[in-house]
Amino acid sequence: MKKYTPQSTLDDFLNDNELNSQLYRVLLELQDGSHLRKKLTLDIILIFSIIYKICNTINSEKHPEQYVPNYWEDLILKYENYEASIILSAAYIVLALEGGPNEYLSHCLQRIKTKIDDNYFEPFESILHSANAYAEDRTLPADFAYLKKRADKIDDLNERELYYQEHVTRYKQAQNTGDIITQIDSEVELIKTQKGLIAPTESVETKYNEDSDIPDKLKTVVYIELFRLMEKGKNINDISAMARFISFMTGQSYKKLYKQMLEEIRLTSYHAEAVKKMNDYFQALNISISIEINKQY
Repeated sequence: MKKYTPQSTLDDFLNDNELNSQLYRVLLELQDGSHLRKKLTLDIILIFSIIYKICNTINSEKHPEQYVPNYWEDLILKYENYEASIILSAAYIVLALEGGPNEYLSHCLQRIKTKIDDNYFEPFESILHSANAYAEDRTLPADFAYLKKRADKIDDLNERELYYQEHVTRYKQAQNTGDIITQIDSEVELIKTQKGLIAPTESVETKYNEDSDIPDKLKTVVYIELFRLMEKGKNINDISAMARFISFMTGQSYKKLYKQMLEEIRLTSYHAEAVKKMNDYFQALNISISIEINKQY
């Protein structure tokens, strides 16, 4: 989940955010009230601000499940019980769909659920039910227009193609048999055509020399080997977490790294000079790593 930053208008929360748009729809319904529920009177911008502050706090804790009673007590000191239930219900949805990789998050969500009045959680359940499959940082868009709007913001054509391919997989997992998969396939074919029109010099790596940057694949292999040396690695750690770490340290695309690490990485003769230089550094530092050409990492 992206870190919350204070917003001043409703549009700041809703623009290009499908999940917030769905939460907004439910909050509007709660403003109308029903025979089962009191009318929501709190300002919606305030509600969104509280929701994401809670989510940030939970994502920053190693054991957030221990502090759920504190979150609830803080809310009911300031707001009515039904308002606290609404706020925590929305926070539950955000964390369930976009929460971080914390292994204890599920325990936290279970404790949150015990605090919430079921009558106020029920309107939010439709969001979960409509998201049988979802990505790491977003819900599954219901229509192609919204998906394309987000994809068009990805400048790198390879990353944009991967973005679409990931969604095709998730739509199929959700047993979506509508036109959206056909529309995505057409868009992917268009991207492939566009990639074919780009001059080769824009996509082919230049030959390594001592003054040039280290090839990205080699950077990735170095980190994989360092993880291995620390008795960490793809057989022990979550590949997603490793890819995020390497992306943060090297500036490479997380999506591209994740895909490479799933499929295995192999250095070729193109990398030979850089590999020799890297191995010389390891030897000088007395680090027990020797990187090899044509080996799967």
